Amino acid sequence: TIYGSPSFSADGVTLDGSSDYLQYNLTGNEFNSPELSILIEFTPEFAADEDLYRYFYDADTGGAGRCYLYKLNNAGGNKLIIGFGNTGVDSVDFSTYSPYWLQGQRNILIVSATSGDTDAWLNGHQITTNDTTAWTADTPTALHVGSSFEGKLPFPGTIHRFVVFHAKLSDAECEAYSNGTMWTYESRAVAVWRFRAADH
Repeated sequence: TIYGSPSFSADGVTLDGSSDYLQYNLTGNEFNSPELSILIEFTPEFAADEDLYRYFYDADTGGAGRCYLYKLNNAGGNKLIIGFGNTGVDSVDFSTYSPYWLQGQRNILIVSATSGDTDAWLNGHQITTNDTTAWTADTPTALHVGSSFEGKLPFPGTIHRFVVFHAKLSDAECEAYSNGTMWTYESRAVAVWRFRAADH
């Protein structure tokens, strides 16, 4: 389901940061794995220290069973918040990820996780490793791209692709994907959303 009036092109979907977002109905299997890796390629129109919450994605069952990534506002330190299995798994400090954040340019952010072992990479740089927080796989029924599950806290910019793997990618694989040197991933992907005009 398309909300607002996003612009689709061969390069992805551009969201206005106000009313635009996409909702995909899920079968329940896309995020139901004890190992998950999520890749999102995006061009943000906002600075990493913008004083607003911004959601990249939120897979949910109506507020439960969530799998998400979002950025906090200034009061929250502009941290990146990572969640799996309806559990807040990690928060990445602004000072850690901001040197690699490319406003107005393509970014590739990958989160690879299994319970008690979560890593994140931004543009080829590891920005977190959390070896303590446990989570349990869940079965979200909807994926919101560019907003929270309530359709709020929208993302302004272009999202080029969104990929979910039922595997925890290795550090070498994350670095290779981040650098754009390894793009034969479809065989290992659970789902690939490319956001091109032809797909919509």
